[in-house]
Amino acid sequence: MEIIVGKQGQQRVKINDPAVSRKHLKITTLPDGKFKLEDMSANGTFVNGIRIKEKVVSGDTIVQLGPNSMYRVSDLMPPPPVKVFSIKHLEQVWEEYERQLETIQEERQNIGKKRMLPMMLSMGSGALAPILAAMIGTETLCITLPITAICLILYIVAYNQKDTGFEQQKEAKKKLIQKYVCPNPACQRFVGMQDYAILSQMPACPGCKSKWVKHY
Repeated sequence: MEIIVGKQGQQRVKINDPAVSRKHLKITTLPDGKFKLEDMSANGTFVNGIRIKEKVVSGDTIVQLGPNSMYRVSDLMPPPPVKVFSIKHLEQVWEEYERQLETIQEERQNIGKKRMLPMMLSMGSGALAPILAAMIGTETLCITLPITAICLILYIVAYNQKDTGFEQQKEAKKKLIQKYVCPNPACQRFVGMQDYAILSQMPACPGCKSKWVKHY
């Protein structure tokens, strides 16, 4: 970036000092973040009390324009243009995360059902065995006892089935944190555990302040 500083310059602050030329100083931003000053005035440009014709300085350097006006170089530079990025793709990222949570929840519910059903059958057959034995005969035990044993075995098998839901939720959250981020390549900040409908109401990234839009 290159700007002219003066009463008719492009600097951030307005200069009305009559000792400052209309085009007093040229400032060029260098690749390393420093600034090149080039005097264009009649009354001079000074750094540390020394008149300069050309000098490379940092943004914190105080520069004097003429005999009276002093400014920090960074304060003279116009603010950088606001960057605009679309967050539309984050809607798909959040929807995928919600689908993963629903699938995990369904799997955990199925595991719970598999554990409960054999136990309920076992308890039912165990409770009915004495009643049926009294009503029909002891030979009924030859049927109910094996059924009870089978149900107990099924329950043990189902109970030993590992519930990986917690680990799956952690993995889904980990992936969300990696993808649900500010689209500014220089930022890539995680935007938080919030629904896209809420996120889409935010005008800008809280971190880098880049502007967000909801379209491509």
